[in-house]
Amino acid sequence: MKTIRIKENELKNIIENTILKEAHTDMRFRASIYVDIFIPETDTIEQARKRAKLKADEISESIPNSYVGGVAYFPTGMFPEKKELDRL
Repeated sequence: MKTIRIKENELKNIIENTILKEAHTDMRFRASIYVDIFIPETDTIEQARKRAKLKADEISESIPNSYVGGVAYFPTGMFPEKKELDRL
């Protein structure tokens, strides 16, 4: 067995940042938030998707612990049927 020497404050950080976080009793939930993003028309759906993803990432940066899983093109003005979605 190898002995490792660490300072007292380092040990405190290790305990607080690993052991105590694993022993927490908070309940974790995940929610989906849908945002309509309007961008100027582009030549291809791929270009439009990239622009929409960049805008979604920008919005996501203002929300802690969030990420963008992808973007979908809605070809109609209302919420389309599942078969109409162009998902990535």
